[in-house]
Amino acid sequence: MSSSSPPTSGSSSFPVSSTFNPSTSTSSTFSSSSVEPTSSSRGPSNNGNTSATLYLYTFLATLVLLLSVSAAIILRSLILRRRHQRLVAEAMRNGTWVPPSPGATGPFLL
Repeated sequence: MSSSSPPTSGSSSFPVSSTFNPSTSTSSTFSSSSVEPTSSSRGPSNNGNTSATLYLYTFLATLVLLLSVSAAIILRSLILRRRHQRLVAEAMRNGTWVPPSPGATGPFLL
């Protein structure tokens, strides 16, 4: 006793039978073109290069960021060194420069 019920609104478009009948041919019910995914459902067809590209761009962005921070630190140290040399030279010209004591080391003396 095999009865087919029409598909309901929430079910798939394939016919549903209440009993299993092995003699029923499934080739007419399921077509091979409906089983294969379409090109839009497979995603981008670049053979998995998206993660490699993402890693490359992340690496390059990190490298540029680190190089720019390093360059900024070096530039700041050069500017501060020249400013200090100018202040010391001006103080020596004015006669207000006090040389550090012989045993003192470092800029923060108490």
